[in-house]
Amino acid sequence: MTYATDERKAKRLKRYHTYEGLIDRIYTDQQATSRRRNHSEPNYTQQGLHDKAIKQENFFKLFEDWENSNFRRDKVPTVDRLKDEIGSTFINIQLLSWEDNRNKSYAERKSKTHKTGIEVVKMDILGNVLQIHPTIAIASRSTKIYRSGISKCLSGKYKRAGGFTWKHKCQD
Repeated sequence: MTYATDERKAKRLKRYHTYEGLIDRIYTDQQATSRRRNHSEPNYTQQGLHDKAIKQENFFKLFEDWENSNFRRDKVPTVDRLKDEIGSTFINIQLLSWEDNRNKSYAERKSKTHKTGIEVVKMDILGNVLQIHPTIAIASRSTKIYRSGISKCLSGKYKRAGGFTWKHKCQD
């Protein structure tokens, strides 16, 4: 790498380690995540997020914990959506550390309050329903059929996977 590139990276990292830089980064990440998940973009501005964050005491506590950890990734303050199916709005977000956000997501998946997949139906070649599985991954584990095969069957690339036909439960 060149000296100029290293200097730019150091400058960007230094800004990221400030209140304003972190909030800028969070907002930019929210925009990208919203686009990737086909949600509407945040219904507030970057300045609006900044104003909301600095009014919350836990933001400064989270930032201080991150700073004291020597900026460890799992301690970085993040914005969590309370309901994943809804985009970023002020009433649907809360501030958490990255670690707490990850643990919350894991706990939701374990308790099945967080829907992460689409149910799939395993059928014989005559179309008789044999089993319904919550996700492709669970269907794969319980039937010992490759996930990629089930997925390709669902997308129409394959007619069968593991000798069975597959469809999404919501399909007729």
